[in-house]
Amino acid sequence: MVLFLMIMAVITTTLLSVFGGFVTVWTDFWKVLLLFVGSYWAWFVVVVVFAFLVTLPINTKKPVKKSSKFYTWLFNFVNGWIIDTAGVKLKVTGLEKLDPNTSYLFVYNHRSNFDSQIVPRLFKKYKILLISKPENLKIPIAGKCIHKVGYLAIDRENDRKAIETILRAAQFLKAGHSIGLCPEGTRNKTGLDLLPFKNGGFKVAQRAKAPIVIMTLNGTEKIHKNFPFKRSVVQLDILDVLPVEKVTAMTTQEIGDYASSIMQQNINKYKPQQVEEQK
Repeated sequence: MVLFLMIMAVITTTLLSVFGGFVTVWTDFWKVLLLFVGSYWAWFVVVVVFAFLVTLPINTKKPVKKSSKFYTWLFNFVNGWIIDTAGVKLKVTGLEKLDPNTSYLFVYNHRSNFDSQIVPRLFKKYKILLISKPENLKIPIAGKCIHKVGYLAIDRENDRKAIETILRAAQFLKAGHSIGLCPEGTRNKTGLDLLPFKNGGFKVAQRAKAPIVIMTLNGTEKIHKNFPFKRSVVQLDILDVLPVEKVTAMTTQEIGDYASSIMQQNINKYKPQQVEEQK
């Protein structure tokens, strides 16, 4: 989206400069700069207004049976702008462990609100849908958009509704979508050590007979602190892929214990780096 806005800003600036009479002599270069910046943000406002209008009629209480291609495009479009504008530089290890023709249950730690933006962008070709807390679907514009994409809200305080969400997620997984979830259940604000896992989400993979991708994110918690003066390096490590045979043979507790163990081991590698940065 950043590239799109820049191209539109250049076109608008050129038209106004040449045909609008804003620039008459070479010393008016400062006007060109102001026009470019103003045009860039003007086009961004146009995109936001467009997103508001097309999401206005969406009823988030109505279940989505099929992911909308249009709203998926819209989400990816705006999501890319947010990540690029925030100055995120993503480094990834372990992608060679994945088969692009396979649907997975992706599980990862939760350190920042940016986690739910970075993961969908990186695994876009896997048609990934996230299991999220209900509050996220109430966010203006974005909440309605991700609802139409197929994101699923899970109410952990209501067992019946939680099971319904797991069943729907398994259906999406069988239909060719990947599913992403954070077993911690909420954003970890206390440090690098993982919160206790809520293992019910692993039933999604068991019911759909799908492999589980275990991975960690490091550095997303720094993005809001670094913006706008410093780039943020985010490290995503794909640690292991549990094949279907193991997923169906293990209990959810066993899966959770194993995933938590290797995730924490990998996260521990970044602790000295974090301590050094805090000095």
